[in-house]
Amino acid sequence: MPFVATNKSAVLKIFDGTGTPKTIEVTPMEGNVTITPGETTFLEVKHRGSTIADGEGIIGQEVGYARISFDYYVHDLTDAVKTDAVFRWMRKTTDASAAAVVTASWSSTTTRTDGAATVDVKYYPQGTASGAPVYTLSDCLLLSKTMAEGAPSVFSVEMMSTTSADAQLSYV
Repeated sequence: MPFVATNKSAVLKIFDGTGTPKTIEVTPMEGNVTITPGETTFLEVKHRGSTIADGEGIIGQEVGYARISFDYYVHDLTDAVKTDAVFRWMRKTTDASAAAVVTASWSSTTTRTDGAATVDVKYYPQGTASGAPVYTLSDCLLLSKTMAEGAPSVFSVEMMSTTSADAQLSYV
């Protein structure tokens, strides 16, 4: 079941993989953030027509990874050009804006054979005050970034963890 938040005090942070992580902070004006856990499938193991009763009869297998999607307005960002450049860098786009991220020494959180960059994403549904919950998705790939033209322009981003089937809950 997805976790959906519509809290305007929420903060979403994107971290790179350097020792002292570089960070981009996004404050969704609409508060539209959805975290969807990966799916688990179950296999029933039977012996002579009966489910094995020793605890090994039902086996669960994670078959997907956690996803996060969010919408934001261009004016939500501290520096919209740099944020777009980070998303372009994650996709290994070879243009001047993505090259600026490389020049700024951003580093992927994992090394991938396809060359795509990954980042860690932390979502603070109640803001970043002490004691507030934080959901972490590690080593996320950028799946999509779309823009709806309007006033203001809205970007929709979807990312997927490559290492976890669910977001990890902790507290600030």
